[in-house]
Amino acid sequence: MKPAVRTLFLFIIICLAASYACASVLSSDAKQPEVKYAPDKIIVAFKSNASGAMRAHSTASVAVNALNSRFRVTSIEPLYSTKALKTMAVSSMRANSEGVYIFKLAPGSNAMDAAKEYAKLPEVRYAEPSYIRRIMRTDPNDTYWSTSGSWGQSYRDQWDMEIMRCPDAWDIQTGSASTVIAVIDSGIDYNHPDITDNLWVNTGEIPGNGIDDDANGFIDDYYGYDFCNEDPDPMDDNGHGTHVSGTIGAVGNNSVGISGVNWNCSIM
Repeated sequence: MKPAVRTLFLFIIICLAASYACASVLSSDAKQPEVKYAPDKIIVAFKSNASGAMRAHSTASVAVNALNSRFRVTSIEPLYSTKALKTMAVSSMRANSEGVYIFKLAPGSNAMDAAKEYAKLPEVRYAEPSYIRRIMRTDPNDTYWSTSGSWGQSYRDQWDMEIMRCPDAWDIQTGSASTVIAVIDSGIDYNHPDITDNLWVNTGEIPGNGIDDDANGFIDDYYGYDFCNEDPDPMDDNGHGTHVSGTIGAVGNNSVGISGVNWNCSIM
């Protein structure tokens, strides 16, 4: 085995080991529950009408008052204003919206525990934390996102993205071109339609002029460098490097091919 090939092979092993370690850390972190409700308030709906509900949680219900003290309720406000209730044309909607209140808890209270206790009371229709809702990103429209068995396997084509919980991450962000990811592998097909928009380029180099424009010791290294063949053309002559690069950073939601982990990045 040539020294250059041996070195490349060693680098690949190191990179795979690092990726596995990183994935383990991410997997561990992913198990931590995310708080998706306000920590200091709960929603309580009473079975009676609005006025009856107000009497129930003010003086008439000893059980409600006991929980108010236990969870240090600081204020109680109707979830819907009288004006809002009057605008509800459907009577069933209006009936379900009456008698619903926001219970504000003192700092340090446990909203989930409080909601469970209020829900046990016979006069309470339901009680729950004040859940935080946000708009979710829809599934990407890439060709292989919703398909299975395209390469003869019995499972989804992009199963790897799902077990890494990438859709959850994409709801937060999809990457940035400022993130440069160096891939040490068999090269990259820089003409690939699902990768070309996410390619890193050496802006200090003028491609094809035979000059080391940026004085870094490599001539015409515009897309990177081929250290096995000692030339400035890192075109993939094996396919593995393009596969890895696509998994890392194939352009997402572009109706082509697959979705990479990073929809936007710069692959070196």
